[in-house]
Amino acid sequence: MDVPVSWKWERLNWAMGISLVAPLEVRNEAELAVVANLARRLILGQTTLGAEFSGYRYGRSDWLREQGKLTIGSEA
Repeated sequence: MDVPVSWKWERLNWAMGISLVAPLEVRNEAELAVVANLARRLILGQTTLGAEFSGYRYGRSDWLREQGKLTIGSEA
């Protein structure tokens, strides 16, 4: 099963929220700003996930490759 990029904008009882599934890592404030900017542009209709991540899908082979990296990295 592959997981495609997706996003959903929804009203919560205390704010507006966005759920975003995309190949992004957030390790610091600068990377968080990139995600926030992407979310803003999606909401304003200035871009689409198709334009930003054309054809991207996360699948079993990706997951297995990452697991191998984690195992190798944890042994060092």
